[in-house]
Amino acid sequence: EDGLVVLGKGLGCLLLLASFVRFYADTRDGHAAMVAEEGEAQTLGSHDKRKPPPQRPPLVMVLGLSETERNAVVEILQSWGTPPELLPTLITNEAGERTPLYAQGGVVFITSRILVTDLLTHTVTAQQIDGFFVAHAEQITDEATQEAFILRIYHSQKQANGGFVKGFSDDAPGLLSGAFAKVDKVLKALRVRRLYLYPRFQDAVRRELEQSPPSVTELHQALSPLQTEIQQCIAAAVQACLRELKQSTHKLEWNTIDGDLNIENCVTTHFDRAIRRQLEHEWHQLTPHTKQLVQDLRTLRTLFQALIRYDCISFWRLLSNIQTMNAGTRHPSLWLLTPAADRMFRKAKERVYRMEHSLKGNGSG
Repeated sequence: EDGLVVLGKGLGCLLLLASFVRFYADTRDGHAAMVAEEGEAQTLGSHDKRKPPPQRPPLVMVLGLSETERNAVVEILQSWGTPPELLPTLITNEAGERTPLYAQGGVVFITSRILVTDLLTHTVTAQQIDGFFVAHAEQITDEATQEAFILRIYHSQKQANGGFVKGFSDDAPGLLSGAFAKVDKVLKALRVRRLYLYPRFQDAVRRELEQSPPSVTELHQALSPLQTEIQQCIAAAVQACLRELKQSTHKLEWNTIDGDLNIENCVTTHFDRAIRRQLEHEWHQLTPHTKQLVQDLRTLRTLFQALIRYDCISFWRLLSNIQTMNAGTRHPSLWLLTPAADRMFRKAKERVYRMEHSLKGNGSG
């Protein structure tokens, strides 16, 4: 049935998604064959006459996967011995004419932006689409998101008894933090009613893990000296934003927020979400300056994560983009004017570029 499944971290969300992809792509032993058998049983009663599999497999759209995750799903399917004709089809801007690809059916990896365009231009219609798999469903909390817009078009044009939507998530903390009643908002955006929870402490999951305990290897990679300095600069910028936020609004209960944030707390906690949650009910009463400070905290937390995950070139490009976008805004970010930000940019640039001055003689001899 339609619904949102939330797994604990490390329980194989991509494996589950790959299982559904294989199930719906297989027209002989998968979902299409089961539907055909049920229809045949209702028509012929007790006659055991197998209906031949349909020529066209169901058209199922997979949304929300990154390129790395798409490759991982394909590798999982190949490791299971999945025939090449049952592997998902990847649709990109370079795919050319996409109408024949939709007409042949099957499971399709596609970005939300491309699918919105194709639905609005009638390159593909809701009647052609049999269902959706939505990965990282915890991020779809607003009707303005592209995925929610796609599902709204789909349900408005699809028949009442047709189509399915299945959401997948392995970020349970993300569903509990941020907006108020976030789970309810995600379910409404997905147009589903059922919620399936599989935490690690559930009896079935716990017994399975006890029978086959996972092998855990912990690796600790120390930061480089330049990374350490950049991390300290980001923490200083966070503290500067918090001091400015204390002066700009009195609607926050600072006893529930660690005002003296150290580097570890900045990296491991969603401190910006705690502040946004307190201000959400009075957001319309805040000044643009205060709203910008809250957004700056979110940007700085993103920089904390990017410093660890990105390579030096990607991190420098991210910083440059932030500086470029800030130059054209009506309410610029004040943290970019602090000495910590200036030092952060210099150290990030040093990770990419290194200036070497060569000494040349005057030639007067």
